[in-house]
Amino acid sequence: MVTEGLGTFFEAGVSALARVVGADSALVRRVLAAGLPRQLDALADQATGAEGRAHLLEAVNTLPAFGSVEAALNESGGAQNLEQAGELLTPPLLGEQAAAVHRQTVQDTGAAPELVTRVLALALPLLLSRMGQLGLNAQNAPEWLGGLRGQPLLLSSLGAAAVAGATAVSPPPGAAPNLTAPDPHLPAAQPDTTTTTVIRPTEPVPPAPVVTTHQRTRRRRPWWPWALLLLLLTLGGCWLLQRPSGQETAPAPSVGTDSASPVTGAATALAFTFPAAGETVAPGPLTVRGTGPAGAQVSVRSGEQEVATATVNAEGGWEAEVPDLAAGPQTLVAQTADPEGRAELNVTVDEAAPVTGEAPAEPVTPGQFSITEPAANASVPAGAVTLRGTGQAGQTLEVREGDTSLGSVQVGDDGAWSFVVPSPAAGAQTYTIQTPAGETLGTVAVTVAALATGAREQRCTETFTLSISDGQQVREPFRFGGVGEGQGYSVTVRRGDRPIGRKNIPLDATCGWSYQSRPGPGAITYEVRPLGLPDAEPLRTINLTVR
Repeated sequence: MVTEGLGTFFEAGVSALARVVGADSALVRRVLAAGLPRQLDALADQATGAEGRAHLLEAVNTLPAFGSVEAALNESGGAQNLEQAGELLTPPLLGEQAAAVHRQTVQDTGAAPELVTRVLALALPLLLSRMGQLGLNAQNAPEWLGGLRGQPLLLSSLGAAAVAGATAVSPPPGAAPNLTAPDPHLPAAQPDTTTTTVIRPTEPVPPAPVVTTHQRTRRRRPWWPWALLLLLLTLGGCWLLQRPSGQETAPAPSVGTDSASPVTGAATALAFTFPAAGETVAPGPLTVRGTGPAGAQVSVRSGEQEVATATVNAEGGWEAEVPDLAAGPQTLVAQTADPEGRAELNVTVDEAAPVTGEAPAEPVTPGQFSITEPAANASVPAGAVTLRGTGQAGQTLEVREGDTSLGSVQVGDDGAWSFVVPSPAAGAQTYTIQTPAGETLGTVAVTVAALATGAREQRCTETFTLSISDGQQVREPFRFGGVGEGQGYSVTVRRGDRPIGRKNIPLDATCGWSYQSRPGPGAITYEVRPLGLPDAEPLRTINLTVR
């Protein structure tokens, strides 16, 4: 039976868990007996939704198939990795019920809150791994977990507090039969005569002997790859953000010290960003904007004639004014000295068209909201994308990329605003500007080019930037990043003074970096350091409030 399979798995590991947390075995057993059924109920609730089910199964499929609790703890760094994984997985997998699971377990067992936190954190990845071995999969997850609702786990020698905890979630009359009948192969339950005092040894506890039985080969991996994958899952998922996935590095001490493959920068591709391709513009001078390699000279041609020139600024942007164009379809070509530095823009000049081909330098109507750049449906190069517009002076605007929050920006005294989106993923992207109350003010859709492949001649030397500022409120998931120099950056995540994770982010081909997070609601702190310098002072520390 499923509950017997889970119960016997944890019962055999009570002593090992007790040694790790420095507590009495009977107390740890009661915490497990009271807390595990509540974790299962919370997981069952998550499995009813598509997103929650996807996160749950990603965790189950990523974790090794632990043969026993003791074997998992005896892995190199096993206890530390298990506890960190549990802390990271709790917010996305247990959701809003995480706090209630902890609170009710403390009430039922009388154990110290700190002890309950540690035991439940250690137990969660073990529980997920064991469920995978017992048959949980994408097809049966809702029914599989739903069948465990209200069922206490079979652990021998339960104390009164554990029984009370199990009773609190017991099924009503007429529900499915209890699956926890005594197993004849297990010793009979004995009355609990111990106290609930947390025992903290004054001398180091010797490690338990390494268990060599129950060795499994299915999904067995070194610790750091699955710990990294758990971190990525909890903080938003590497599949949502990082490209290419082969650039991911592990949070191990040696990360960032290998100079065999230096990260090199790349010049921003030459492209038009304004007006949009295919747009109909009015006769008269036309302002065109674009991106390109910093310092490059850009020649804009109409047919065989050069009609404008520009120099790409340090931020990779350029602007030029094209004189009157003849009515009808027109093709403008931007060219640099690099033979591959070429971009085309097709527009139609029509006297009946509204004057949209020239971006206004100032708001047409003071205080009126608008998105002036990039143009709707524009194709933009890989790397940072700059959004510009107008609005009411002093107004706070929230920027979203699809369902992901990017932070906020304030309209300046001149009624203009701009926001640099850090390294968006290639393909179609939609940016929405909202008020803090969630009212949508405007949207713009663009297509982001894919990153160029191949090594570049120069290393990244961009000045470090961060797209989000300290003290902001964000909705999860959220994303921040910027550009920089060297190999990349390491982001440490903290709740209060306690570090709960770290992510190493190499710079991409445009010298950009980007980090997506989903830590759960509440206050959260991020520290950004140069990659490979874990003890350095942070380049930037930001404290955010997640809603």
